[in-house]
Amino acid sequence: GEPGPSVRAAEKSLQRAIELATAGFLPWDHLGRIRYHRAAFELEHGRDPRPFLAQASEALSQALEKNPKSVESALCRGKVSALQARAVRGR
Repeated sequence: GEPGPSVRAAEKSLQRAIELATAGFLPWDHLGRIRYHRAAFELEHGRDPRPFLAQASEALSQALEKNPKSVESALCRGKVSALQARAVRGR
């Protein structure tokens, strides 16, 4: 299975919001979360999650650069790191 059209539509919408926004961190945070979940999906289905993990990490870094006090972004970045470790162990 693949992520449904609603997930892909959400990713496109967030990419567009990022292009239009100059100061907000939320689009970056949400994009990082979606990419984290896509990576988890890939890993659960025996596929390489690293591209989505890299994208999640980059998006969350951008979110934290814009809002260093975002606990949610920091927590999700920790989840990304844990999933990266899990992916490396599984290989």
